Amino acid sequence: MVDPNKRFEELVWMRIKNLRNQLKVQFTQKEIGVIYEKLTSGTCEICGKKVEFRNLSIDHDHRTLKFRGVICSHCNHILGECNDDTRILQNCIAYIEKRVAS
Repeated sequence: MVDPNKRFEELVWMRIKNLRNQLKVQFTQKEIGVIYEKLTSGTCEICGKKVEFRNLSIDHDHRTLKFRGVICSHCNHILGECNDDTRILQNCIAYIEKRVAS
């Protein structure tokens, strides 16, 4: 019988390895430790929700390929739709706040 903790650990390492190979993202040893810790916690760094492992993404800057954090698929999709443009995200916040206040 396969130990579920060992299997989960293998999945975490596979996720890190696949991202490194697929996108040529290089992680420092410290970043790998942080990624491992955050993937095992299951909590999105943006929305704070606890989600299943399969719904977590290792987020990185698409221009520099630098690691940013571990976020849920939903938040990752939002960042992608905005092309990581903070101006668009700030406009979204202003739009929502203006509508809530009225």
